[in-house]
Amino acid sequence: MRPHPDAYEIRQPIIVHSRADIAGLLRGHRMAKGWTCHEHDHRAGLQDGYTAKLEHGDAPSGRQGFQVKPESDRIAMSFSAEVWLETLGLTLILMPEDMARAMGAVPAPRREVAA
Repeated sequence: MRPHPDAYEIRQPIIVHSRADIAGLLRGHRMAKGWTCHEHDHRAGLQDGYTAKLEHGDAPSGRQGFQVKPESDRIAMSFSAEVWLETLGLTLILMPEDMARAMGAVPAPRREVAA
């Protein structure tokens, strides 16, 4: 069986600049594991359908996984986003971009995720 074209297993540091980058990477990593949104919900202990809402930016206000705060253009992460990362076996690391590139980090693949 052929992998889904959006499947993207994260195997190296990735540079992200937006919620869309993060959501797209997590969706791709989930798909690379062969998990449906429903399977991820079950593994993470989330309500059915919640992963799909997180991936498409449709989670209830204030509970989105990752959102950009308009007043500062900074990324905010909710508790559900922490669970999402943990379930996928990923860690969010913040560092200067030049240091990340020196370690071999590459820019996140560009993907469209609902705002």
